[in-house]
Amino acid sequence: MKSKIPKGVPITNFPLDPSHKLAQAMDRIDWGMLESNELFRKGFKPLQPIRRVFGLIVLESVRGLKGEQLLVQWLETPVLQYFTGETWFHWELPITKEEIQLCKAQLSDRGKGIVQSMLDEVSQI
Repeated sequence: MKSKIPKGVPITNFPLDPSHKLAQAMDRIDWGMLESNELFRKGFKPLQPIRRVFGLIVLESVRGLKGEQLLVQWLETPVLQYFTGETWFHWELPITKEEIQLCKAQLSDRGKGIVQSMLDEVSQI
């Protein structure tokens, strides 16, 4: 009998190091800022959860990775998924590098300011 591979595992099942820079930053960042409807240029609405989008944009800078490299690392690393607000560990990518770049290109000035604020919080740890 074949065993079924779960589609995901609760992210809390992984032993996440609370002293990890991103785990600490996650608690310091005001994620409520992402509830504004002025994060992107008028008329643009991402198909992905806002926290995932902003988290990945921040991780691009923090990790110095872009596109496919970032997504491969995100897919393999529970703390990166946790940082982007995931509650279930993903075995497959829920977003493409093109979606990230499109969202990044459509950020409003307010959205860019929030990304910078998030980067500032991460860099202070």
